[in-house]
Amino acid sequence: MNLFVLPASVLLLMGSHWTGGVATIHGQATSVSRVAEAKCIVVELYLSEGQAASEMALAGAQSVAQSRPGLKLVPRTIETSEKGRARLKKIAQYFKIDESTTPVIYCGNRIIQSGKTAEDFERQLRSVLRIEVYTRIGCSKCQRAKAWLPTLERQYPGMEVVYREITNDATARQDLNHLVVQHKKAATSTPVF
Repeated sequence: MNLFVLPASVLLLMGSHWTGGVATIHGQATSVSRVAEAKCIVVELYLSEGQAASEMALAGAQSVAQSRPGLKLVPRTIETSEKGRARLKKIAQYFKIDESTTPVIYCGNRIIQSGKTAEDFERQLRSVLRIEVYTRIGCSKCQRAKAWLPTLERQYPGMEVVYREITNDATARQDLNHLVVQHKKAATSTPVF
């Protein structure tokens, strides 16, 4: 069984997974050719009025959105948005965080809550929107994944797919081993998302 590590939890976000040329979307098998319609990725921002950190979080998210099509920013000021407060409360309960602490950026079933500068928030959001794919030379499943992933990128243009070749790249191999240990897996086979 492959270890699917998704820094952006993209497959969970989309409710889909991949197996050999067939994407399963919301429980229904669909050929790759039918999975082509572009969709936006929603980035929710929970902000406080007049707070410097909230302004930096918004600036960082806007910088990412300007450079990547396919992102929809949804900023909510918690002092003026009842809907925003209610949604932040649910997110805070799920992640076991203090709901009064802002800013909070929510995307891809992950939160970003800390940052000293707009660049910090931007870097963290870019990381959430990145899928690292660990592959191995000569791996037929890796080749099928590489053939399918451009379809995913067209469908979700806000995502970035980065290929990491473990055969010749010691750093990629170390990073993959770290993920295996972190997710308490005995072993893994490629490709790993």
